[in-house]
Amino acid sequence: MAIFVAILRNGIKLNSEYETAGQWSGNIGKQTWSHKKPSPPADTRSYTFSYDGLSRLTAASYSGLTGESFGLPLVSYDKNGNITALQRNGKMGGPHGLMDNLTYTYSGNRLSAVNDAISGEYEVDFVKRGGGTYGYHANGALNSDENEKISSITYNTFLNLPEQVNLNDGRWIKYTYDGAGTLLKTEYSNGEYWEYVEGVVFKNGQPYQMAIPEGRAVYESSQWKLEYDIKDHLGNTRVSFREGVGGAELKAKTDFDPWGVRLNGTGTVNSFQNRWEMQGKEKESTFNLNMVNFGARYYNATLGRFLSIDPRATEREWLTPYNYVQNNPIMRIDPDGAFDDYAMRDDGRVVLVQKTEDKFDRLTASNGNEIKINKATASSGSIISQLSKEDSGGFSMGTTTNATDARNLYNFMDANTTRGTEFSLAGSMENGRVNYSVSTSHEIGSTSFDKIGIKPTNLIFHIHNHDGDLNNSTATYPSNADKTKVDGVLREVVKTSRFLPRFFLSLENGAMREVYQKGKKTETTNLNIRTANLKNIKRYDYYSKNRKN
Repeated sequence: MAIFVAILRNGIKLNSEYETAGQWSGNIGKQTWSHKKPSPPADTRSYTFSYDGLSRLTAASYSGLTGESFGLPLVSYDKNGNITALQRNGKMGGPHGLMDNLTYTYSGNRLSAVNDAISGEYEVDFVKRGGGTYGYHANGALNSDENEKISSITYNTFLNLPEQVNLNDGRWIKYTYDGAGTLLKTEYSNGEYWEYVEGVVFKNGQPYQMAIPEGRAVYESSQWKLEYDIKDHLGNTRVSFREGVGGAELKAKTDFDPWGVRLNGTGTVNSFQNRWEMQGKEKESTFNLNMVNFGARYYNATLGRFLSIDPRATEREWLTPYNYVQNNPIMRIDPDGAFDDYAMRDDGRVVLVQKTEDKFDRLTASNGNEIKINKATASSGSIISQLSKEDSGGFSMGTTTNATDARNLYNFMDANTTRGTEFSLAGSMENGRVNYSVSTSHEIGSTSFDKIGIKPTNLIFHIHNHDGDLNNSTATYPSNADKTKVDGVLREVVKTSRFLPRFFLSLENGAMREVYQKGKKTETTNLNIRTANLKNIKRYDYYSKNRKN
């Protein structure tokens, strides 16, 4: 699938693609990009990614021009998701080779030291200095960084954002924010200062650049010049160009490793500095620190983690509060350094993390997988938001008229919970239209059918899952509880209606086994939980010769 394709001046064609390459969980298996010249060879490069069972990046093998090596041979984690080891290849002066061989030491989730087994200091390299230690404030925010030569960091007590960074050599950086935490000004001890006003950036009191939908307008030689950006699927600026004579004029070309470290030597540096290349976030470039401002906190790409804890860390206690995009930097982004939308615990409970003005709700499971479902409007909620509300008994349900949304959410919740929690997916006729409801009581062995609030005579179908070995195609299910419930409901419906609802068990492979009226046996049907099949499920006619009883 193409990420971007562009043809620039002099016949240079830029394109980037990704593929799943055997990844069945939504992870990106391979990314290929090239800058094709009028005559071969094209400088084609690629990463092939490996993941563990929690969709965390464990390696990235690199293929490029002769002599190039930018791979990540190894990334490993502890049980909390903290990176314990990271190997990075890169350009070491002239030749390429293993540039970083990092081992991380922790006190709890706090990084206390990093050791690099590779000596030397190169551009974009992690450099160990002294003992390679880190110090923290009581709230978990970084106070000192021996490797970056940071002696101390003071924070705004209300926003927990850095107010001043002091370096070992006496240099300093000061930050000024408004009451909402928006950065207004950055000052440096060398006299340089940057100001940010409604999308316009000023440097030393003079206009510098202004954001536009397609890139930026830069103030150069006392006039504004439009510069257009081509971004990848993560929002990284990969190509910048301006209008030139006879076509587009290339101004910059930037490649990144999976964690956001620039690939030294593969690109073209913009003559008009762009500090916002990685996902549109500002890098602390003046003193060349490995700090990228994500808004709520700062990120270190060479280490692959944030410098302070997530401000909403209590909403996802199963993750280290310093992690970056749940350790899957190929598929996910972090808009501001804080979690957003909804989180699903591994027992299926849905928790609101934060309200957004996005036109979709995002639900992220404890293993890092996520699903998005559109809202009716930016201020309304989807079926996900409905499921975040529980009654006093722990039952929750969401209803929609969109069969695709209901099907996708049911499958997602079933596939991404690990405690045997049962879920149900029901279709019902209400006021002349079909509603689809996903519900759960967060219990093993019970879907709390009686709580779904659907009249049996309105019910079209009811599907529920059985996790683990219970889903085996040879299992002798339904359970006794299933038999009793189905038999009771159908006997009640037949008193007033000839049309009987259908009941199914869903298996792990997507097939469904139907529970017959008297509940004495099941058979494997040809149905899968697909949108078309949900819409085509019809109630049985009790008086039909083909009724199943």
